[in-house]
Amino acid sequence: MTDKRKYIRVAHSERVRFITEENTFSGKSLNISRSGMQVVVNMPESYEEVRSITFTLPYSSESIDIPCRLVHTKGDNGAREQVLGVEFNYQAEAQLLLIEKFIREIRRAQPLKESELEEMRRLPRSICALAGATVSREDLKVISIDNISTEGLLITMTGRVKTGEALEFELFLPGDQRSLTIGGKVRYLIENSFRSTSSAGISFTLVKETDRTRIRNFIVTQATSMAIKNLYHNLASALNP
Repeated sequence: MTDKRKYIRVAHSERVRFITEENTFSGKSLNISRSGMQVVVNMPESYEEVRSITFTLPYSSESIDIPCRLVHTKGDNGAREQVLGVEFNYQAEAQLLLIEKFIREIRRAQPLKESELEEMRRLPRSICALAGATVSREDLKVISIDNISTEGLLITMTGRVKTGEALEFELFLPGDQRSLTIGGKVRYLIENSFRSTSSAGISFTLVKETDRTRIRNFIVTQATSMAIKNLYHNLASALNP
């Protein structure tokens, strides 16, 4: 699926049901993101005719039925059991919001994996929700900065931009009243048709070294806080198996 690096994916094991034009068949989910799901199934002959998927999430009393399409399959050709890549085609914003809420709660409760900690050490990046940033084009509005590294930003915004477009941002870091002025280029876009917003990946093209240091210090502070949280989580798990 195309969202491998753009959307957070969390483990989720639950029975699911696929609807085709003529019948239904069941499977078991492996993980979920806001754009789709991976599911293990005993491959039916009519899998290409799948029209929707039905499943439940914890803390939700109702089943979620979402139109979908299969984007890939994985498994031995001779084996009945296959892993399907399912892409959601939302018809209601409430479904998207419910899945996003579930993913946020799972991520908040889970300690970081060693691979994620290693990536943070290699290319420091902090997940955040920074408001108050402005952009050089008056027809654009930055809703929030969703993560930041010393090399770029992921922002949620309104307005239309093009991949490759150069922009200038002014932003503030928590606890610091001094603004940062940064030049960047749009590397990719993710449209959100329900909210009329887009997520844009921005790589820095012009940033002062002093400002880059301030960003790095902010990320280190955030990472230290997360490391302490992970330590307490692991100690609590060891003391209360």
